Amino acid sequence: MMPIEPAELEELSSHLAPLSVSLYMPAVKAGQEVQQNPIRFKNLLRSARALLMEAGMRPPDARDHLEPLERHLLDSDFWRRLDAGLAVFWDGDNEHIHRLPMMLPEMVSVSERFHVKPLMPILNKGAQFHLLTLSQASTRMFEADMWSIRQVELPGAPHSFEEIRRYFEVEKSLQLHTQTSPRGPGMTRAAVFHGQGYAGDESTDKRMMTEYIGQIKSAVVSMMAGRQDTLLLAATDPLLGMFRAACDCDFLDSRSLHGNFDRHEPAQLHQLALELLAPKLEESHRRAATKYMHFAGGPLASNKLDTIVAAASDGRVDTLFVSVQDEAWGVYDPVARRPEIHKTRQVGDQDMLDLATVRSYLSGAAVYADIQAKMPDASPIAAVFRYAA
Repeated sequence: MMPIEPAELEELSSHLAPLSVSLYMPAVKAGQEVQQNPIRFKNLLRSARALLMEAGMRPPDARDHLEPLERHLLDSDFWRRLDAGLAVFWDGDNEHIHRLPMMLPEMVSVSERFHVKPLMPILNKGAQFHLLTLSQASTRMFEADMWSIRQVELPGAPHSFEEIRRYFEVEKSLQLHTQTSPRGPGMTRAAVFHGQGYAGDESTDKRMMTEYIGQIKSAVVSMMAGRQDTLLLAATDPLLGMFRAACDCDFLDSRSLHGNFDRHEPAQLHQLALELLAPKLEESHRRAATKYMHFAGGPLASNKLDTIVAAASDGRVDTLFVSVQDEAWGVYDPVARRPEIHKTRQVGDQDMLDLATVRSYLSGAAVYADIQAKMPDASPIAAVFRYAA
């Protein structure tokens, strides 16, 4: 499955409960260093306990609050199933565990909200795509992002060309019939076929292939309706040509994987797709950065945290760039509509970069969460607005 679904991230982002704990850590999947995983987790729990006590919780209560998480330390199965990163969210009643195929920073947060900014690269604009492998033997649809791929159902689509052939054979058999001869009982007339040709002749084969492509196209259009991600095709050149002629849709990527991919495993397809799409993913980021630079200095763009937090609260952010390496701890004053940033983290503080990211994402903004080096300027946050304040 996908590392984290948008609906899950939205649930985490919308969460509001006192003393909610967010734990992040990189993980080692193999070798002697795997023993460091539970040690690192134990250290994070120690830090979380200290933050809970700073927030006013008595030491015994802080230990009790984290006791369900400490059980993982002795659970060997928990540590066997790790990926490159581990994120754990706990509010005293509900636990969310995410084993992610991406490196995560080692950090702990205790606040009334879960800290989700480290997860945002998963939902970077352009990071998601669909892949359709097409041949006469099989039709497969995959959902993918920069880190993972999974096969999904394509409702309404034939699984292979053979399904269409069988349909035509049934249709032909229904059109064949015998009639009793008027010359007497027991005598029959020759079979009569009412149709456009037999399976195997050129015209019928063409009709069957047109039907095959048409049904797949209809299923694809239905699946992609309302989505913003792109669809990449993987097929032989004749099938690519037929599908593109039938499906002139904006979501269809202009590039394709050429060949027969029936024997390719999902991981192989994923690697090939990323190699092909990497320039486009970079281009999406570049265009967004160019758009920001065009509006920078005017009312439709800003790299000021207080301005962006207010705009995010109003749903005005169209595009957001945020550094996953930086933090800006403080509190947000909803009356003054501005954040108060503290030089050092204080009890009850929330990362204001995280707040701006969450509110922008929930209002439908395109979010680019990346390292500082990929920010459009020296600020850890920058935004383009839908309209001026």
